[in-house]
Amino acid sequence: MKKTLIATVCLALVAGLSSVTAAETMKGDLSKTLMDASMSAKQKMEAIESYVEHVEKGAATLTRKEEMLAKDSLKDATDETWTKMHAYFDGKDLKRMKLYPGENSTKTEEFYFYNNEPVFAFVEKNGKGKENHDKDAVGSKYYFVDGKLIEAIDADGKMMDVKSADAEKMGAKLHKESTALRGMLK
Repeated sequence: MKKTLIATVCLALVAGLSSVTAAETMKGDLSKTLMDASMSAKQKMEAIESYVEHVEKGAATLTRKEEMLAKDSLKDATDETWTKMHAYFDGKDLKRMKLYPGENSTKTEEFYFYNNEPVFAFVEKNGKGKENHDKDAVGSKYYFVDGKLIEAIDADGKMMDVKSADAEKMGAKLHKESTALRGMLK
């Protein structure tokens, strides 16, 4: 019985250390992957998706801050009316942000940040009323590296041409909006 207990404790410690090591390795690997010019946009997109999944798995440990947004508080950054923002922090590091719509919309936007820069945006047309991340939600996905849109997938799961006028416009809007919102956080 005593040997079983000791073995169980040892395995739990190893598992805990392994998950910490994996998280730290992933953090280093994401930076390397995003800045590596030899990596394809698809490889960078996959690394960002892994990072988003990692953030969501650790969501319960993040600190959530809620900001109510005044009607014209973002007029210089977007033409949309957002009423509320949830920001999720790991210490002082912003990891995730979700925007909630006004009365005449059902759309939500979620942003994921790495090193205080947006790397992923998820736009859900019918996200109103959902307080938490919904991994099964249907929406458009936008992937950023160093402030530039590198990949985009529409709500139907089809790759978008990131050089198209529509994708470039949406990418610029999302980046500008997320940067403005990050600046509003107290």
